[in-house]
Amino acid sequence: SAEVSGDREFGRSIRAGWLEMYDTVHLAIGPDIGDTTQFMAYGMLVNTLVSLGFKPDHRVWAGFYESAQPKK
Repeated sequence: SAEVSGDREFGRSIRAGWLEMYDTVHLAIGPDIGDTTQFMAYGMLVNTLVSLGFKPDHRVWAGFYESAQPKK
C-alpha cells in the first residue's frame, strides 16, 4: 500500500529485506525450496498468532508440529 501512495522506495526496501531473510533461511535449510517455503510460512503464522495474543494452550496451535508448538 505504500507504493500505491507513491512511496516506492519503502516497498523496495521491504522486499530486499525479505529476500535477504529468505535466502539466508534457504541456505541454512538446504536445496529443497519446499522446506524453505514451509519454514517461512510457519514463521509468518507464528508471528500472526502471537501478535493476536493466542495463549500457548489455545487450539490454534494444535496443528503445528511438536517442536513448533509454544511451550505451555
